[in-house]
Amino acid sequence: MKMDNLVPVLAAIISASALLWGYAYQKGKEADAEILKKRQEIYSRLITNITTRNAVLGHIQDSPAFAKASKQEQGALYSNDTAYKQNRDERTEIVALLCLYGTDEAIKAYANFSAKAISPNPQIDDVGELIVALRTSLSSKQEPRRTIITPREANLGIWWDAKFLPR
Repeated sequence: MKMDNLVPVLAAIISASALLWGYAYQKGKEADAEILKKRQEIYSRLITNITTRNAVLGHIQDSPAFAKASKQEQGALYSNDTAYKQNRDERTEIVALLCLYGTDEAIKAYANFSAKAISPNPQIDDVGELIVALRTSLSSKQEPRRTIITPREANLGIWWDAKFLPR
């Protein structure tokens, strides 16, 4: 008689456990999807910010005032440019979000990109390496992402510069 009473209780416990596990699993998947979506948004904003910055710098460097200015005056031209300041402020916000939501690989890729950008011989070409690293870091736990895009192809896509065309 006691065993007959125990079977429904065990069935209820197993059913409740399965239901709770399924709920927790689904919520975990939804959280992973939200983080992935947030990463995509941040990575997109970062690349857009970088390309906008390069356009702003080009505009400043192409100005007649820049050509006539000394090195110190050129620095002031950058510092006083509204578009440059706005871009710099936006980059600060984006990098903070990258550090919060980005993968370790994405943060490391941005750090490498930044180190190359402030080196004595900065190269805008290195944005392709950053793009490839960000693309590969966009994966969920269940689906590792691979990309066959090379940094050279990513640079061509961003800059449309003939030097990146296949020879």
